[in-house]
Amino acid sequence: MQIGRRCLTIRKTAFNNWIIALFLVLMENCFYLIDTDRIPLGYSDLWLILFVCYYTFQYVKRNNRNFYIKKYNFRLVMYLLITIVVLSSIQAGFEYNQSILLGLRPQRRFLLLLICYYSLRLQFQRNKIEFDDIETIIINIGIFESILYCVQQVVFSSISFLHLSYNYRYGSVRLYIDSVVIVFMILFSFNKYIRNNKLYHLLPVALGLYYEITVSKGRLECIGIFAALIISFLLWKELSTRKFIGCIILIIAVVIFANTSIFNNFVMALEIKFGLVSQSSYLDTMAIRNDARTFYMNELFKSPIRVLFGCGYPNTDFQPAAIASGFNQGFIFADNGIFSFIYAYGLLGVLFLLCLYFGCMRSAIEIYKCKNDVRYLTFFIFIVAISYNIIFWWWKPEWTYMLAILLASMEYEMICIKYNKN
Repeated sequence: MQIGRRCLTIRKTAFNNWIIALFLVLMENCFYLIDTDRIPLGYSDLWLILFVCYYTFQYVKRNNRNFYIKKYNFRLVMYLLITIVVLSSIQAGFEYNQSILLGLRPQRRFLLLLICYYSLRLQFQRNKIEFDDIETIIINIGIFESILYCVQQVVFSSISFLHLSYNYRYGSVRLYIDSVVIVFMILFSFNKYIRNNKLYHLLPVALGLYYEITVSKGRLECIGIFAALIISFLLWKELSTRKFIGCIILIIAVVIFANTSIFNNFVMALEIKFGLVSQSSYLDTMAIRNDARTFYMNELFKSPIRVLFGCGYPNTDFQPAAIASGFNQGFIFADNGIFSFIYAYGLLGVLFLLCLYFGCMRSAIEIYKCKNDVRYLTFFIFIVAISYNIIFWWWKPEWTYMLAILLASMEYEMICIKYNKN
C-alpha cells in the first residue's frame, strides 16, 4: 500500500512540474511556432486566465485547516507589490488623467504572476513540486529552444518559420526572443558541472552562450551571464582539477567574447558614457537611454509626492499618458531598468526593490553556505547585474513567474535547513 501511495505521489509531482513547464512555454509564445497575434480574445489574456484559475484552485485546495503556513518569509515583498501596483495606478490618474483600470491593465501580469508565490509555496511544502525536477525540465526545454532559434538565425535569409520580430545588429540578423529558459539552462547546467564533475553538463552552457552571443545579441545580458558564471565558479568550495578545467574554459569564453563586436560595441558605449568619444560618433540605444533617464529623474523630482509615490504607471495606449511619460520621444520603460521603475513607483518602489533583493540575497547566501548550492545566488547576481538597464521580471511574464518559483523554493529550502539544524 505504501508503494502505491509513493507511486501516486511521484505521478502527482511530475504532473505539477510539467504544468510549470507548460505555463513557461505558453509565456514564451509556444517557441514562436504559432502566430499568437491571430488568436482571438488575446493570447496573453487567455493563458493568464488559465494561470490564475489553476493557482487559485491550488491555493484553496492546499491551504486548509489541516495544513496551512503561518508565516511567509516574503510576505512584506508581496504586500509592497500590491501597494505599488495599486498606488501607481491611482497616481497615474492624478498625473495623466488616466483611469485606475488603465493603470492596472499593463501591470496585471506582473502582479498576478508574482503573487502566485503563495500557491507555489504551499506546493513546495506539501512536496507537490520539486525544484530539482523543474531544473531538469528547464534544461531539456532550453536545449530544444537554443537549437530551434539558432537554426532559424542561420537560415533566416532563406526561410522564416518562426513568428517573431527581428532587426539587424553587427552585420547579421538579431531575433527578439523571450528566453528565460535558456538563461536558466546556462546557470543550472554550470551548477550541475560544478557539483557532479561531468563535462557533458557544459554542452548546454556552450549552446546557450552561442545563442546569447549570435542570436539574441544582448550586450548587458551577456555580461550578466558571464558575471554570474564567474562568481559561481569563484564560490566553488572544492579545489581540484575540476576548478582548473573550469578556469581555463571561462578564460577561453571571456577571450572569445572580448573579441566579438558585441563587446566592442559595449566598450564604445562606455567611452561615450564617460566622454571619451563624442556621442555623434556612436548612435546606439545608450544615447536615447541617457535622455530617458534624465527625463525620468527630472519629472520625478518636480514634487515631494512624486518622489514618494512616483509618477504613476502610464498606459501607452492612452495618448496623454504616452506623451507625458516620454513614450512618444522613444523613451521605453523596458529599456531603462531601475530608472523607469523608480519613475513609476518612487521611493516606495525603491523600498520594494531593497526588500526583494536583500531578502533574496540573504536566503541565497545561506543556502549556498549550508548546501553549496549556487543556483539561487547566481540568478540573483544576474538580475541585479542587469537591473541598471533591464528588469526582466518586471515586464516579461516568464521572468516574473520564475522569480515567484525561486522565492517559494528558497523559502522551502530555508525551512529544511532550519529543521535539519534543530
